[in-house]
Amino acid sequence: MKKIITFTFLLLLLSILTSCANSYESMIVKFNKEKFTPEPHKEQDHSVEESGFDQSSMLDSRYLLKDGYEVTLTAPFDGESYKWEVITKEENRYAPEGFIERRKTVCDKQQYTFLPGNDYKIGTENKLVLTVTDKEGTEYIDTAIIIITSWD
Repeated sequence: MKKIITFTFLLLLLSILTSCANSYESMIVKFNKEKFTPEPHKEQDHSVEESGFDQSSMLDSRYLLKDGYEVTLTAPFDGESYKWEVITKEENRYAPEGFIERRKTVCDKQQYTFLPGNDYKIGTENKLVLTVTDKEGTEYIDTAIIIITSWD
């Protein structure tokens, strides 16, 4: 009788373990994909001269990048001028908030290629500001949060 109960228990345990379709690894990959990976954009050319152009669509709201990877971002077409700026926070005990913001222009072309770590602080939020000016002088501004993570 003991052998039958033990055999039944082992068979039940084996069927429970093999019936689970989600492994630990697949659950982590699914969670990370849903929470931390931005959806890829459909390849399309934006122009500031399009009717209904939305300046908030120039950049994603957030970019999470690994240190050492090169990234290229492209601004919309038909701009008369482009300006990419990085805003970083630096501790300053004399400032009312405890930090000051440093603003640095890093590119004046339509495409901006950067290597994390050069103009960005690793492990903290950095802000990227894109300003596109059209032929009439209208400025379109969009911002994104850039977070650079190390390999640790």
